[in-house]
Amino acid sequence: MTEAEALFNQAFVRTLKIWSSISTFRDSLLGVIAEVSERQRALVADIYDKLAYDPGYTHLLVNPKGFAEKVDKPKFVATAAEGIVKGTIGSLDAATVVFAHSVLDAAAIDYCRVTAVAAPNDWEQDLKNSQIPLSEIAKSSYAELLKRKLDEHLKKLERESLAVKIDRLLARCQPPAKWSPMENYEFDLSITKNLDDQRHEIVHGAAIGHPLKIFALSSDSLWYLQRTTMYFAGLVNLRYGLRIDPSYVGTLYGS
Repeated sequence: MTEAEALFNQAFVRTLKIWSSISTFRDSLLGVIAEVSERQRALVADIYDKLAYDPGYTHLLVNPKGFAEKVDKPKFVATAAEGIVKGTIGSLDAATVVFAHSVLDAAAIDYCRVTAVAAPNDWEQDLKNSQIPLSEIAKSSYAELLKRKLDEHLKKLERESLAVKIDRLLARCQPPAKWSPMENYEFDLSITKNLDDQRHEIVHGAAIGHPLKIFALSSDSLWYLQRTTMYFAGLVNLRYGLRIDPSYVGTLYGS
């Protein structure tokens, strides 16, 4: 197995493992939402009863006797509990978006690195403005200089946005228009841009505690993102012919 093939298989398996962890994390929490909702209703109902009837708490109210008359208990409990559950689901959605973005970002740069190992000369256009000291030129071959500058370039690329990473991967692999390795899937850069923007809003706090408006999270949108990482692998296979080795994948899953 060549170095490029090994890196390709490692990137593929790493992506699958992380998606599996995200799905398990999300499904586990969603599975207990109903139980959490009931606990919150009981908690809110207890708070209502203390405010309305417990002498130890009624001093907190301006009009203790009027609280039970003016505040309907079932409505109070339902509204408060629903708000807590919505906030919990919102936080879960926000965390899922951040995790999902990380998977796509890591997959994009991983597959860029795979192409750099498979065909470093394909990156020459990106490196045409690189500055190389004469002392390095005198002591190194072209292949050594190219590898050194390519390593530096990829480290810089790692800090770029997801959109930039995808752009460079597409530039290397050059798929035909509307090409897809899967049925019922077509890559749409605007979707990954929305994901990028939504992650930015979450990380910087503007979207915390609010419904996600830029990238609406659903089972379909999450499935699209999972398939997008498969699309990245398909691009590399299309251009460089690298393939998944089941026997090697088995050793990676055991590690």
